[in-house]
Amino acid sequence: MGQDKLKVLQFFDLNKVLPPIRANVIRNLWNGFFDLYTAIWDPNTDPKIFKRDAKMWLKIFLTPSTGIPNSDNFVQGLYRPNDVTPYMHVLVFHIYEFIEKHKKWD
Repeated sequence: MGQDKLKVLQFFDLNKVLPPIRANVIRNLWNGFFDLYTAIWDPNTDPKIFKRDAKMWLKIFLTPSTGIPNSDNFVQGLYRPNDVTPYMHVLVFHIYEFIEKHKKWD
């Protein structure tokens, strides 16, 4: 990932374009991805912790909508299972294996 994209991922103020609650949810998703991305490159990353964190990130990504649409109690979810890409599948279910096997990336 390019340095410019990393800066956007880390520092873009979502509150300028989204309602505060939605901005917070998206920020948590982006922060989780950034943490996974940096953990991949850290030679001290524990593969089991990476696996746990990656699955938690996927759970956040797949947060469903709750409540009745167009009502006061409706909370928009994030994404659906069909939105998971093969790259995301590898990140969540296989990268920890590579970390176990290779310990580092060069």
